[in-house]
Amino acid sequence: MTVFSKHLVFWFLLTLISILGFGLVIYSTVWGSGLISDSFQYVASARSLAAGKILGYPDADGNITPLSQYPPFFSVILAGFEFLGIDGFAAARFLNAALFVANIWLVGVCILRVSRSIGFSLFGALLTAVSEVLLEAHAWVMSEPLYIFLSLLTFLWLIKYFEVSKQCWLLASALAGSLALLTRYVGLALFPAAWIVIVSKPYAARKRKWMDLAWYSLIGLLPMIIWSLRNYLNSGQINNRSLQWVPLTTKNVYSLLNTIFTWFVPENLVNGRERWAVPLLIVLLILGGFAKYFVRQNSSFEQRGMAGFHHPLFSLHALYIPLYIIMVIMSKMLLDNKIGMTDRMFSPTLLSLIIIGSILFSRLWLIDRNLLRILLLAAAFYLVIYSLTISAPVINKYHQQGIGLARYTWQTSPVIQSLINYNSLPIYSNSPSTLYFWTGRTGGSILALENLINSGSMDKAVLVIFYHIPPNNRVNRLESRLTLLDSDPLVKIFLYEP
Repeated sequence: MTVFSKHLVFWFLLTLISILGFGLVIYSTVWGSGLISDSFQYVASARSLAAGKILGYPDADGNITPLSQYPPFFSVILAGFEFLGIDGFAAARFLNAALFVANIWLVGVCILRVSRSIGFSLFGALLTAVSEVLLEAHAWVMSEPLYIFLSLLTFLWLIKYFEVSKQCWLLASALAGSLALLTRYVGLALFPAAWIVIVSKPYAARKRKWMDLAWYSLIGLLPMIIWSLRNYLNSGQINNRSLQWVPLTTKNVYSLLNTIFTWFVPENLVNGRERWAVPLLIVLLILGGFAKYFVRQNSSFEQRGMAGFHHPLFSLHALYIPLYIIMVIMSKMLLDNKIGMTDRMFSPTLLSLIIIGSILFSRLWLIDRNLLRILLLAAAFYLVIYSLTISAPVINKYHQQGIGLARYTWQTSPVIQSLINYNSLPIYSNSPSTLYFWTGRTGGSILALENLINSGSMDKAVLVIFYHIPPNNRVNRLESRLTLLDSDPLVKIFLYEP
């Protein structure tokens, strides 16, 4: 088979794997993409912008609260669909499925650029497509898919600049990084990785290196600085967060280790054994040192294989993994203690692990040892089968039951569907964001309703209580003073009449 034929087969198979990813997302989200409170702010802000108002979400009185807790770019993209008359929730489903196609494709391209191995490039793409973690990340109305796409472009375009030395690619990389940062604040981790690689690259003129670094930083960070200044002027806080100090707990550390290790090892082998993770990592580093010494003794591998580890794209992803984890930990300790050590939060690092892991496999394959190649094939086969055994039941569950607040039971509940009939009355709820999903209105808070009733200034109103929100004493007090109109296992609807 000629080189041209091999590459034609590669692009054909990569396309099929990417289409598989699209199909899995669409199949999993047959009841709609998953919804949580974050989804409300993204889509409501998009609708506000498409309507010619500011980028923000409505309160109970219809006033727009400027979006600040989340970056703006995902909402801006959804606003384009809303402007064209396409519902933001529906648009997010197909957008994120399409982004899964692009992200799978880019993973294959990244691996091929470094390894020149068609087989391991397809392996990395397939592992991405069948990963339950990455599939779930693309199945919610959330910004991770767009962020992953932009971060992959950031690194690829920076490498293109090193190859052709055309300034437009450096600027394109900086712009993609800037948009990634405007999609998720943790995207700041992209820049230290890029800075390190830019500084470490040999330049014909030393002055040009520092000019590139300056331009890259300016283009990459200035839009976020402007966005943060806008938020500070609106609310007196930078991105709706105040400085704090909440140290990590042992539970947080164990949760992080559990999240990462269960990507590759069955959960029952990890749970309760997280304390052994650090010694295990030390052992793996020692073994890695021995492996490096061994391959350096193999002259054929030294000539053909070691170049992959020195490739700047490999370095970017290898640097990005710890930088991203550190950025999440620092954000949790200093800015937002509610950040969870979840699969979705760390899904970008899994993608980088797949890329550098596939490159590592391809380099080790060049050591012409039958036993080693058998072990590499066994490891690759295990990872794909393990991912399939984890993702298959999850995909089936999502297809049958739905995801988050877009579950089958919510979509088919007559009481939930009846909420739209109360839009002529003032409406209050223990979850304004959930109410918005089904009525297009946020409604007022429980406290606001209680104060109005106690002051005697409230006319007829509706109170909606969602069961997925834990009850409190204020809700119990109000319920005793209202008339129950309708209920089911998901929601209760009350009427207040003075």
